[in-house]
Amino acid sequence: MNADHFRKRATDARVMARSGDDPRIAAMLLDLAKEMDAEAALIEAGLSGDDGRASSSRVSNIRALLHAPPGGPSRWLMLTALARGGARLRGSTEAVDGDEVILEVPRLDLRVFARVIHASGADIAVAFAADPASRRGVERAVRWLDEPHPIGV
Repeated sequence: MNADHFRKRATDARVMARSGDDPRIAAMLLDLAKEMDAEAALIEAGLSGDDGRASSSRVSNIRALLHAPPGGPSRWLMLTALARGGARLRGSTEAVDGDEVILEVPRLDLRVFARVIHASGADIAVAFAADPASRRGVERAVRWLDEPHPIGV
């Protein structure tokens, strides 16, 4: 399934929510639509399934600093996946869907503007900004992860 499939299903769920009489069912349908939109964003960022992920062994134990919106706190998180379009992180943060953030990964010499596309519990996914500087930094980091490294590097 592709992102368009999930976007269409999200639209269908919103239409059904507006046409019903039961507010509880409407709320459930709107929640479902939000989840489907989030899945579409993950697919577009290359973070859904195995197709866009870097090797999990190369991503393990890489710390990342997520700078929240202006005035918000910065938090250390664990990077769990990195793709050209975005990243998945795990840890505690106050960031919510839609927040504009800066992701900094010192070990990969990466500092990139991003938007939170999914924040649920300790799981966070961000989509990277499309500006040339961000793209170059992400490409460099992904290439580094794809290269073989001695253990401990």
